[in-house]
Amino acid sequence: MKKTSLTVLLAGAALTLGGTQAAFALDADYWRGGWRTELGTDPHIYEFVIDGDTVQGFYCTNCADVTTVGFIDGTWSETDGLDYTVRFPNPDGTIHTTLTQHAMLEGGQITVTGDGVEGDLTLVKDPRGPDRGTRPIEMFPPGTPPTQVIEATPAPAGNPSPTSPGYWSAGPFQEELTVDDVAGTWIALFGGGIGMNKQYFHFVRFEDGLRGLVCGRCDNPYTMGALADITIVDGTVYYKIVHEDWGPPGTAHQDAGRIVQNEMVVVAFLDEDVDADNLPAEPPPLEGFVYSMLGPIPAEATRGNSSEGVDVWGPGTGPSLEPPEGREPVVFNFPE
Repeated sequence: MKKTSLTVLLAGAALTLGGTQAAFALDADYWRGGWRTELGTDPHIYEFVIDGDTVQGFYCTNCADVTTVGFIDGTWSETDGLDYTVRFPNPDGTIHTTLTQHAMLEGGQITVTGDGVEGDLTLVKDPRGPDRGTRPIEMFPPGTPPTQVIEATPAPAGNPSPTSPGYWSAGPFQEELTVDDVAGTWIALFGGGIGMNKQYFHFVRFEDGLRGLVCGRCDNPYTMGALADITIVDGTVYYKIVHEDWGPPGTAHQDAGRIVQNEMVVVAFLDEDVDADNLPAEPPPLEGFVYSMLGPIPAEATRGNSSEGVDVWGPGTGPSLEPPEGREPVVFNFPE
């Protein structure tokens, strides 16, 4: 799968065990996906999308605040770790800051060094893991136990699907879309996900095109993913949501959105991937899994957004860093 260039704030990572160089190296499944600083410390979140020896992704401090987002481009190897740049765009897509960093993996933690880092920056896998559901969710690294299962609860009432008799289009879809039409933050409320669990889709101007991410909640790397292969064809924007290290890890699904006024109506889980070398002749029909998002919100209007320290372990749990009774932190399978 071809993935979009996403630049992330990263540094090279090396594996050592017991203070000496390990006799073996860990493959990409131990490195890929989301990492952050420990809960209760200043947030720094990295998403590493690894494809062969290429790494892309994104960095942010508060991922609901687009003004903190930078995109990663670089290389990865089992022995030398991650070498990359993180580039931060202006609202017009030009780059205002470039950081060069290196990251190494050791004992289940990644250490970042380089530009913008005073000393070393230590990253861990988020102990909360993905949102729990009625089915277990798998995670990388390999061998990590899947999420705990919760009992099903009735889904809250939501807006009707665009394919249901209750959907009434506000007008005709735009026949031609540009980067300017798509760029910004779109908020999706599908599946009853209002409040904390609403989904922020950030389509960010980056040089001559778009890069992006989706998050909700936006302080846990396991509730976010990269937006890859963002491609505009006539009146449709195509993008992939990358599940790099959870549910099921290492996969991406293809979505397609069309815009009417301030609504983007999206058909998800298309059968065929779309990129610049595989452009569809016409948009997909509004059928199957369809969701709606509202926007676009300019990046500056998201400044200050943060869910850091808010109900850390779920609804009503407050700012405590300790999990509530009955909630076990995820234990990740890293060699000791």
